[in-house]
Amino acid sequence: MQTNTLNCSCVNECFQLLEWIEKTRPWLEDRSTNSTLQMTQRRLEEFSEYRSQHKPPKLEEKGKLETTFNTLQTRLRLSGRPAYLPASGRLVSVSGFCLKC
Repeated sequence: MQTNTLNCSCVNECFQLLEWIEKTRPWLEDRSTNSTLQMTQRRLEEFSEYRSQHKPPKLEEKGKLETTFNTLQTRLRLSGRPAYLPASGRLVSVSGFCLKC
């Protein structure tokens, strides 16, 4: 894979992952208490579904993104070119921090 292709792939993957995180985070941070046991149980079921079905594929995407980023950095270093610096807020570590929710 060419360095430019890796660069584009890294940017696109990171953008998609951060977009998903931004959409999901408000739902995760909603700590409002529900007045009934049924609503609380439903909320718990939704969270269990998130943890078992939605989050694992995103963690895999994060792993692939880290691999792509590290491969890109290594290829640039070996060819004597400057390191790739993603746009502000688009670092792999930022997406990792966001996925801890």
